[in-house]
Amino acid sequence: MKGTNFFCLVIIILISASFVTSSLLDDTPVSLSNSAFASARSDYTENATKITTGHSDSICQPKQIHLANGVEPWSSMIVSFSTSCQPEDASFSISYGFDPFYFDNSIHADPDEHMTRYNHTQMINEMHEYVFYQSDYIYHVPLEGLQDNRRYFYQINLETEGTGNRTDGLQNGDSLDSLFDETRIPDSYHRVMGVSKMNNLRRHMTDETSTIVHPSVTSTPFFHFTTAPIPGQSQNSDGDPIKIVVVGDLGQTYNSSMTMYHMLLEAEGHYVHGDDGVKASLVMCAGDMSYADSNQTRWDKWFDLISPLGSRLPFMVAPGNHEEECDVVTKESFVAYENRFAMPKVRNAERGVTGVKRHLTDPVNRQCMNRYDYGNSYYAFTYGTARIVMTNCFTNTTKGSFQYNFILDELQSVNRTVTPWLFVVTHCPIYNTFNAHQNETQTLQMQEALEPLFVKYHVNIVFAGHTHGYMHSKNVQFGLLNKKAPIYVIVGEGGNREEHVRYYLDEEEMEDWVEVRDKTEFGFGTVELLNDTHVRWKWIRNEDVNVAFVSHEYYIENQVFLE
Repeated sequence: MKGTNFFCLVIIILISASFVTSSLLDDTPVSLSNSAFASARSDYTENATKITTGHSDSICQPKQIHLANGVEPWSSMIVSFSTSCQPEDASFSISYGFDPFYFDNSIHADPDEHMTRYNHTQMINEMHEYVFYQSDYIYHVPLEGLQDNRRYFYQINLETEGTGNRTDGLQNGDSLDSLFDETRIPDSYHRVMGVSKMNNLRRHMTDETSTIVHPSVTSTPFFHFTTAPIPGQSQNSDGDPIKIVVVGDLGQTYNSSMTMYHMLLEAEGHYVHGDDGVKASLVMCAGDMSYADSNQTRWDKWFDLISPLGSRLPFMVAPGNHEEECDVVTKESFVAYENRFAMPKVRNAERGVTGVKRHLTDPVNRQCMNRYDYGNSYYAFTYGTARIVMTNCFTNTTKGSFQYNFILDELQSVNRTVTPWLFVVTHCPIYNTFNAHQNETQTLQMQEALEPLFVKYHVNIVFAGHTHGYMHSKNVQFGLLNKKAPIYVIVGEGGNREEHVRYYLDEEEMEDWVEVRDKTEFGFGTVELLNDTHVRWKWIRNEDVNVAFVSHEYYIENQVFLE
């Protein structure tokens, strides 16, 4: 049975990456070996994106399914999805339980409580030409009262009311025919569904009335996730150490798809060269997810791509510069990021102007409000023996700011007997051996304000992205080595379209505080919580679509317990 489940998961992730031969991949991938690409290309074109489009003939179907931890990850999980149908035309619920063939729990997706939608206006050239985008209906539904450290199966159910007007769901002046283009339904879907089914689906629509006849009830396939252990517990449900995947700067290229594929293998505990087969149960992303850069349809494509992984593992994110995306009308930033994700927020997002300078190369973003507090901007959660603080280096971190006070409160209140491990995730690297993103205003402000807190409260590891390389520091504080100081890790090699960073600050010699660095490998890291005193860090590089290697492994001793 395990072999069958694994085969199905591999098929799911491969078919989700059919973007290699369709418009789902509009980024230019970095060249790989011809044999690897040919093998992947063959696999991708043979299958269709069944996970988001193959289970129903209804265009109201839920798509872009992904998970996030709730406020208490051991007892709650947030299931997110989107749909093109208006709330009055479709009703959704989520069934869940221990048995995929008998769900004993269900929750209604309430549009008033669980649904959001956003608009975005983008300036596309210096002639002041604009593109207006209106998102689909996005649901974030909390599953609460769960048991800790348990595997749950779930599926999303759709119930429709006969007919409904669909014009509202069309975006940017699209015609009804655009509902069948490769953005919404990939070409491979046509091959699997067959001509007769596609024509039958088209017959449900009339151009004159824009009316669709929906099926009455349908459900997705079932997915599954595992809740977190209770605070203070370091083992997963298999009795193995908790394993967390850490990645940054993902994007949506061919290299991105390989990273996601190998991350999914980690979720199932399947072997990569040099790894131990322990299952990962959480993803932490240090910013720069979709590289939409205000082209909102790229967010849609990215969530289609991430869905096989995001529907399996909670995806906890910190914002990067590519999430800023200033709306040229409202001057609000991070709007897509705030609406598309649902992190365990302290309170609702607050925006405004602080006067704090940031290093921004985009002239549109320089005009935008630069205060984005709370919401998905920064938050914290407990996962087993770790307390994890997610931060935003693109809003104010100076002493006395909202974010500074939040981080201070978090760090000084951590009970290290329950959660001996303390991690911080941000986008901007305080310690950076590469020549890119040096001396940026927001990073210097963050270092001045927050590094003293990281040192004082014995933060174990600070994860960052932004720079497209991999770096693992030694224990360092204020530029000097100290065995009780934090370790800084850059994981900005998820596969983004901007390729690898080109140069080190010093090509001949590493800084004294650098343990290892690399600017040639796309990949991701894993951190295993072995016990209260030791974690195991691994950097896993993508070799090709079939092979990944552990290229760096390091045991970290908890600084709190060092004399």
